[in-house]
Amino acid sequence: MYPDPDLDPDPELSRAAAELADWKFGEPESWITPELLVAEVRDTIDELNGRPDSTDRCLAAVDVFLADRTEENREAARAAFLAVPEPPRRFALGDMDRKDWPLRVLVAGPGGRTYLEFDGTVTQEKYDGALAYFEERARWNTQRANHVPADGPVTPHAPAIQLNHSYPGKRVADPGKLGLRHDYPAPITVADTAYPSVAHAYWALSVAERESRHTIAAAENAPAARTLAAWLPRREDWEHVRTAVMTHLLRAKYDQHPELAEVLLATDDATVIYDDVNSAFWVTTAARAATGRDACSSSCAPNCACGGRDLRRVNGPGGNRPPAIRSHGPGTRADGACASERPNTAPRVTIKDPVDHHPCTVSELFPRRR
Repeated sequence: MYPDPDLDPDPELSRAAAELADWKFGEPESWITPELLVAEVRDTIDELNGRPDSTDRCLAAVDVFLADRTEENREAARAAFLAVPEPPRRFALGDMDRKDWPLRVLVAGPGGRTYLEFDGTVTQEKYDGALAYFEERARWNTQRANHVPADGPVTPHAPAIQLNHSYPGKRVADPGKLGLRHDYPAPITVADTAYPSVAHAYWALSVAERESRHTIAAAENAPAARTLAAWLPRREDWEHVRTAVMTHLLRAKYDQHPELAEVLLATDDATVIYDDVNSAFWVTTAARAATGRDACSSSCAPNCACGGRDLRRVNGPGGNRPPAIRSHGPGTRADGACASERPNTAPRVTIKDPVDHHPCTVSELFPRRR
């Protein structure tokens, strides 16, 4: 468009331009009127506020009419139907084949006419067909509401468990769910090296300088281990192996501390939400939340104290891909993570053990019970 109509060589035509060409529109038209736009905005506001929009109100009025088929109820259903903006009205039933045909015939009634001229007068046969459609739809909706997927309910039956960020200082006799945090002082031994916690081991193994790992492992607590590691360069392959490292360490933790494995399994199918103010990679988000059973399944070997239950839910039948343990962990931006980053967990034919670097196959690193 020319900003000044007086400068436009053809002011009656609107002008558009792209890098390789330009063109003119002779008689641009829009099928969306200001009234339709306002109606759709109103529906969006209702939806965002959790209120029924015009489509919901229409279907509710139709249900009232089907339950009590009076002319008064039909007229109310018709008014609610016509109040739905025309573009979404066509798909109010969510039926891509019939679209709104059953609705417009039902609310018009025998001898009536729909809002579309080409429908003509509604015959008794058409009306009976619309009634049959809604009866079948009601049966299908009932079956769908009562249907249970083959792998169980969509949502867990246990309430979510929040593992808030904390600074556990020393072991206690009964840590409860606090013991599920990776900075909880549950000593582990990996590759003949002792670590005060999973977090100590994670940060020690993250650095490139092997001589610095013992210093990090000897840190007073997990935050101190992270601080020491943050000042040192990461391993070159850290972004690719850190998920496998965490898996390895979690297996060691729950194998060497069966009482903590029982705590994790006791959470059943509750979503475990791990909070870590220093992490952009390991901290739980809505998309990363996992159940306690999943976390144990994905982090423990089949011969671990927890039995490696439901391992197939993570790796798949016969699969041996390293599971992506992202539901909780001691991570921080110091290990190169960012909020939008996705770890590389693609399967490899051979890899190096994340702890002592000797070459091994994926199946050797993640053995499965035969």
